[in-house]
Amino acid sequence: MGEQSPPGIEFVRWTERHAVGDLHAVLRLWDSNRLKRSETTRRPAAATVVAVARVLSAGDFYSDEPIGAFA
Repeated sequence: MGEQSPPGIEFVRWTERHAVGDLHAVLRLWDSNRLKRSETTRRPAAATVVAVARVLSAGDFYSDEPIGAFA
């Protein structure tokens, strides 16, 4: 059964299929100490965002904006 966007919506990204795999991938990064954050802002480091974006099973939401990787 194919996934279709609701009428009037150009594209819907169904993320539930990828959520568990993405969680496991990020936990593997955490386990390997590859996730870093700023002590003052507690935001992820740029290298962390790039590393997470690379392991997301369907990639990030936008090619030029790391929305999923940052979240």
